[in-house]
Amino acid sequence: MKASRLGLAAMLLSIALAGPGCATVKLNVQVGGLLVAYADMKKGRFDEAMKEVERVEQRTDLPPEVRSEAAYVKARVLEGQKKLPEAIAQYRFVVENHPNTPDSYLAQKRLRELAAAPAP
Repeated sequence: MKASRLGLAAMLLSIALAGPGCATVKLNVQVGGLLVAYADMKKGRFDEAMKEVERVEQRTDLPPEVRSEAAYVKARVLEGQKKLPEAIAQYRFVVENHPNTPDSYLAQKRLRELAAAPAP
């Protein structure tokens, strides 16, 4: 793990441990994986971001809001990897499986934007 990723992981762990209870620690650690994925995406490291998202997705104890966000982030990562058909399918998955969530709204918006974009 590179030094910057190690520092980010240490920061996320300290945030997780700062909460008032066990449930807070668990949620912060789960969301921490998504924060690492966002940081990787921002730096154009989409393969690393996908690994983080997949780690979060493997958790069976995720609350619905974390599961929804992980599904949306996965779509963004697929788009960053230039896997547009898979990204579109993932955005649709978010809309269908996580209705009435902020992530569903964002996925619907992104699907509209992609549909309106000129073909390459």
